[in-house]
Amino acid sequence: KLHVPTVNQRQNDSTSNREDRPGGNPTLPELPPDSANVTEISNQPGAYLVKIPEGIRGGMSFPITIHGKQLAVTCPNRARPGMSVRIVPPPLPVQQLPHPKKGDEDEVEEA
Repeated sequence: KLHVPTVNQRQNDSTSNREDRPGGNPTLPELPPDSANVTEISNQPGAYLVKIPEGIRGGMSFPITIHGKQLAVTCPNRARPGMSVRIVPPPLPVQQLPHPKKGDEDEVEEA
């Protein structure tokens, strides 16, 4: 006897990340939100304003999250809590496709 789950049973299965979900696409994990003290600078791609948290002084580091990545920001010597500093974090790594090995190229037969 074959058991076919109802729509409600499928919706309640929140632990499933398999490709057999309706639509055939696996769900992607959600990235953690950006830190509340981080603002993207709209006219400067890749640059952010970071508000210095309470208790942080010059030379101290504090964590922030941008696009799911946790970074450590070092407070400049003259900055104080409540002030904003501009940062440009390193670019996110781009996943590169492997290059084909010699002999793996598509072969074309001439007629």
